Amino acid sequence: MWVAPVALAALVVRLTAGPHPVDDAFITFRYALNLLDGQGLVYNVGESVLGTSAPLYAVLLAAAAKLTGSRSFPDLALWLNALADTVSVGLVFLILRRLRLALGPAILASLLVALSPFAIRYSIGGMETSVLTAVCLLSALLYLRGHRLAPYHLAGLAAGFRPDALAFGAALLIGETWRSKRVPWRSLVVLGVWVGFGMLLLWAVYGEPLPHSVLAKAHQVYRVDPETNFLQHVFLFSSLSFTGAQGFGARGLVVSPAPALNTLALVAFLPLAALCAMGAVRGARDEPRSAPFFIYLVSFTLTYSLLGLRGSLMAEWYLVPLVPFWLILLFSGLAAVGQGVQRTSMRGLVWALPLALLLIEVASLNLGRDETRPATLPLNVWVEREELYLLAADFLNDSAPDDSLIAASEIGALGYACDCRILDTVGLVSPSVSSYYPLPEGSLVGNYAIPTELILSHQPDYLVSLEVFLRNTLLKDGTFLSDYREVWRAQADAFGSRDLLIFERIVSEPEG
Repeated sequence: MWVAPVALAALVVRLTAGPHPVDDAFITFRYALNLLDGQGLVYNVGESVLGTSAPLYAVLLAAAAKLTGSRSFPDLALWLNALADTVSVGLVFLILRRLRLALGPAILASLLVALSPFAIRYSIGGMETSVLTAVCLLSALLYLRGHRLAPYHLAGLAAGFRPDALAFGAALLIGETWRSKRVPWRSLVVLGVWVGFGMLLLWAVYGEPLPHSVLAKAHQVYRVDPETNFLQHVFLFSSLSFTGAQGFGARGLVVSPAPALNTLALVAFLPLAALCAMGAVRGARDEPRSAPFFIYLVSFTLTYSLLGLRGSLMAEWYLVPLVPFWLILLFSGLAAVGQGVQRTSMRGLVWALPLALLLIEVASLNLGRDETRPATLPLNVWVEREELYLLAADFLNDSAPDDSLIAASEIGALGYACDCRILDTVGLVSPSVSSYYPLPEGSLVGNYAIPTELILSHQPDYLVSLEVFLRNTLLKDGTFLSDYREVWRAQADAFGSRDLLIFERIVSEPEG
């Protein structure tokens, strides 16, 4: 098969880059670890709170650990994701051939998926994005081939890997309704049964129909500029995404690119969006079943852009499943332009764009520029913050009693490596903290700022935090500074911080 070398390249690039888990991935790892150890799908043993939005991925990781005997979840996630991305490369090729693209362009599009630094970042980062993308692409291929219900079973299954996958299932339903001019009731029932069963299961086990992490993010914990979510889509669809959808050198969860870069991204976005629209028109003409791809991209972009207007955060890894569908439409649009060009030399110019995109992707890999890092590691991978939290966990494992309560606003790497109870000050796994938000404007330096009253009322034994999250709250409170003492510090510049700090609660000796 012509695409086999490209699929193999996707596998090799990821495996040679090695595991570089992002902080959120470690949350799912801890759920998988507790499930493997017979404690249930929980974060803190004995607390039924689902603080990961990827429960099915946690179950898959635990099953892989059981089968292989390995307890290294970063390595297990690397292999699962690398294999899923390998499958995705093949699926993109098959979809494009189904859309009547020539062999060369179909292989080139598959190569762009294989070498996408944005996709690689969260594949080796241990997130669920690779498996989710593969499931959605398989659903798309079966839908194109005329399968009636299997695509909806897969779309429903995908929602277990992350709830926003329902957007793809909804796009299938809308596309099928538009094509057949009637409501596809059987398809709707299949998708509804999957969603209903999942919600009932969560309600029975956790007392909530959605992962608590989704509900927690609906509170005013995260605050972003209204245009941030939209700009993330613009940067992705304008191809300025080789260091993350939020722009060049993005090194945090939310980074607002410079105004000049925003303008450049918008200028590049318009012609590429027009090409995608042309691809959608070509697909609607030649293969009406391809309509859900465009519906998916547009509806996802509009929904999260509107949510951004109310300050709701969309982390950039939510964009990863859009990458192959964007490329499918882009290449379909390029094919439409190529068909309308008479001169052979001009047709060559049409394909200069994807070749330029490929050059950007290759240039964004390390390729020996930093000899301490793998050659295939994208330049956008940055895990120094996670490594500092792992060091903090080592300190706590050596110093803190087994029953200690550790408060932190970033609970991924810290919670995975520390055998301790965690009080999550953001509320992903600690529902009781939501009443302390939103914080007053004067208390905010950035997201994750920790409310003073939260710590004073819960009185955790230790507090682990970047200095920036305490700067305008706890570090200015006399009660906290008299009740807690600093016991560990490491330099850290993430989110504009100066240090990562650990405070220990001062326990007064009983009199007499």
